[in-house]
Amino acid sequence: MFSLPLFKQSIKSNWGIWLVMTVIMDLILLQLTSMKGIASSGLVDTMFYGMLGIVLPTIYVMVTANKLLAAQVDKGSMAYILSTPTKRSTVASTQIIFMLLSLSVMFLSTTLVHTITSVVIQDSIALKTVIELNLGAFVCVAALGGICFMFSGIFNLSKNATSSGGLICIIFMMFNMLKMFSDSGVKGFDSFKYFTIVSLFDVEGITSGGNAWIWKICLLLCIAVITYAVGSISFQKKDLPL
Repeated sequence: MFSLPLFKQSIKSNWGIWLVMTVIMDLILLQLTSMKGIASSGLVDTMFYGMLGIVLPTIYVMVTANKLLAAQVDKGSMAYILSTPTKRSTVASTQIIFMLLSLSVMFLSTTLVHTITSVVIQDSIALKTVIELNLGAFVCVAALGGICFMFSGIFNLSKNATSSGGLICIIFMMFNMLKMFSDSGVKGFDSFKYFTIVSLFDVEGITSGGNAWIWKICLLLCIAVITYAVGSISFQKKDLPL
């Protein structure tokens, strides 16, 4: 259920955007954690984990999920892959592994940057909180990636996959940003949190030290499992223009 040549091809095709997004995330986090005082902690929580730390990797999964399946079917390269002994199920599982592994390394990088910078500059670190924040961000983006992967598996045309999964992710991002106005005390925006799965990544709940955020992360995990499974099954059963 795993193809090393396909995995290497996916790395070759997507390492550029992965590197750009990871470096940008690390630099932003480095800048925010380099600031001393209470303000720094607030900015890291709201600006990075609450917004940029989700938006940037979501751009990555929107582009990458499309390239993993739909774009290859659209361009005809999937015909070459399937002309080898590689099964459709192996293609789907390999691409899912690539997506999740690349996101894991991305958030491992931000975890290390946050930890090291806090220790060196602020001489303190709540390691448990940092790990929980990055774990939550990873699961949230993995769920968004699952939505994009699902449509990449359903559609044969790249434009249809991008316009479906990408549009949903953009709408979720917009609603989450509008929800942040409510967090800042502006009335009338609180209801937007019910229209985006990003609100299930409870940054405030994690930083407060409670456990209420765990069930929300579990729900995001369920969304990720379901969407990746639907994408994989759809890809295996649909007619391909080979």
